[in-house]
This record gives sequence, C-alpha cells and structure tokens, in this order.
Amino acid sequence: MKGRIKVAMARGGRFEKIEEVCKEGDDRWEICLQWGTFVYKDGRMEQAYRFIWKDDNEHLRAQKAQAFIKSLDVAQELINKAKNEGWGDNMGGYI
Repeated sequence: MKGRIKVAMARGGRFEKIEEVCKEGDDRWEICLQWGTFVYKDGRMEQAYRFIWKDDNEHLRAQKAQAFIKSLDVAQELINKAKNEGWGDNMGGYI
C-alpha cells in the first residue's frame, strides 16, 4: 500500500506513512513494517521505520503493542520484502 496515513502518536504528534509491507499474523490481524515521517508537535520531523499491527478492517491497533513480534523470522521477512521493494535500505533521521 502506498500513500500517506496520519496517525496520532502518544508523544504528541503524528506518523505519515510513506511505504508499507505486511504479513498476516494472529486473529487475522497483520503485522506491518512501515517507513514514514514522525511529525512532532514542536515541528520537528524524523524519518524512521516502525512495526505496527492492523486489524482485518485496516485499522491500526497500537494497543496490541506496535513492536510485539513473536519471531525474528517474521521481522526479517518484512525487512526483506521492504528491501525487495527498494525502500528497505532507507536511512532515517531528522529532516
């Protein structure tokens, strides 16, 4: 899925998704690796990766713990997918 999705962040800001790869997980939810921009309330912006869960209605499920992954094989599979799509080697940081 391409495009930007703005999501409220606990630290006071939002995340703008640029790229995403997903894999089906428990309960028909998907674990996703996303590349995007964190935009903080003070105006700072930082590009980075994040793992997050989505339910079968495409809603983000932060309460399932954004980084909760049962196996590093799953994380590596998502990382490999991102690299195969050409964005898995992006370097993050403040922009």
